[in-house]
Amino acid sequence: NLNASGVQFCRFPLWLFCTNEECRNLLHWDLMKERNLEAGSPPRCPSCAQKPQLTPMRFVMVCGNGHLGDVDWFKWAHSATGDRAQRTCAKREKLAYRVSPDRGVGLGSIYVECTGCGATRDLEGIAAPHTPGSLGWSCQGRQPWFAPGIRENCDQAPAIIQRGASNVYFPAITSAIEIPPD
Repeated sequence: NLNASGVQFCRFPLWLFCTNEECRNLLHWDLMKERNLEAGSPPRCPSCAQKPQLTPMRFVMVCGNGHLGDVDWFKWAHSATGDRAQRTCAKREKLAYRVSPDRGVGLGSIYVECTGCGATRDLEGIAAPHTPGSLGWSCQGRQPWFAPGIRENCDQAPAIIQRGASNVYFPAITSAIEIPPD
């Protein structure tokens, strides 16, 4: 993406939520929405009259090959249901990121809800090592700076971690010493 000052950037994660307690819409940001933004403006909730700034989701997927991508929150919301109608829901833009104080204070009190079909799943256990594999998820071979549709083949099992964690990215560092032959 290119803003008015000419600085290139890539927004990541692409799943963003509204901080307005009455709204809490969760939506997948894309290049078309980015192009419609006024230069230098942050993404704002299209559903709220106050237009609060959208906040990035706090979990991302990584793998041992260094790929970094979004958690598919639509799939997450529908992964705990046994209801066939909910499992086949196609209303991808009908998600909400909710917090329920009566559920406690941990990740069990935070959940993603499909407002189209009513499917929900809390975030309890999301960062457990087996979670993506137990859902049948594999690494998508993506990087935030890749163009849409571009991916690499990857056989590594993904993990879901907090986006600000120190293990999100490990640089490859190579050092060399040159000794003259004389």
